[in-house]
Amino acid sequence: FNQSELATIQTSMEHMLHDVRILQESTLEASHNGRLEVVYQEQTGHRGRPRIIIDRDFLAWAYRLRSTSGIARFLGVGRTVVRQALLDYHIVEPGSNPFAEDVGQSSAPEFIQGSSRDNIAQPASIQSPPLAGYLSDITNAELDAELQRLYQNFPHAGLRMLDGMLRTLGFIVPRGRVRESLHRIDPVQRVFDLIHAFIDGYSRLITGIRASPNNLASTVLRLFLDSTATYGIPSRV
Repeated sequence: FNQSELATIQTSMEHMLHDVRILQESTLEASHNGRLEVVYQEQTGHRGRPRIIIDRDFLAWAYRLRSTSGIARFLGVGRTVVRQALLDYHIVEPGSNPFAEDVGQSSAPEFIQGSSRDNIAQPASIQSPPLAGYLSDITNAELDAELQRLYQNFPHAGLRMLDGMLRTLGFIVPRGRVRESLHRIDPVQRVFDLIHAFIDGYSRLITGIRASPNNLASTVLRLFLDSTATYGIPSRV
């Protein structure tokens, strides 16, 4: 290139870098300020706060990976807003009423059902909050097997990470069941990565070193005896 062409190229590159920096700054400002675009407010025309709307595609994708509490914290909204959106979009289905339909004909004592001896009126129907009908129908044995398989590959994974792995595999279970399953498959709840070693205090020579699966005295003694067979008995330990 001659000097004029080189100067033109350098000037064009500087202008391009300037435009890229401006675009980067505007993108960072948009990502760190305010709510995400997947959450917006809608005026209902009535008194009170506007309705919070969550994007359906984002909510369906996020629910496969996170719990309702995690989604609510990420979006900065309440858990009830997320639960109601899941039901409105039919991403999950409400649970069935756990009470029998013929509540008035139950075998409860007369004074509980309502009698002439009290003035408490028996309600026509009992309204119960919707249960978690969207939870996976998985037995404790199946859950233990899945967590055992995950725990073998990820021994340092915690409760939240294992819960996320289960959701990725399509299993949505309460966090309490995951905790109980971990107690069943790993009651100790510790990973022992032990390295026993003996070092000569004068020469700093490593007379024995070995990775051990446990911290038993017999395991340490076995390493000590193997070391003394090679380097002799030390004057002091």
